[in-house]
Amino acid sequence: MTRGADIIAVIILIALAIAIIVYLLHWLYRRSSKEVSFVRTG
Repeated sequence: MTRGADIIAVIILIALAIAIIVYLLHWLYRRSSKEVSFVRTG
């Protein structure tokens, strides 16, 4: 593998990791806020 391909692969992996983390945080936030609103409405 050339050095350029290695750098591109690393950038893609970092971008994927960030996307997964953001998606998980968004999902957890939505789930927790949904539970809070559910408890609030009784």
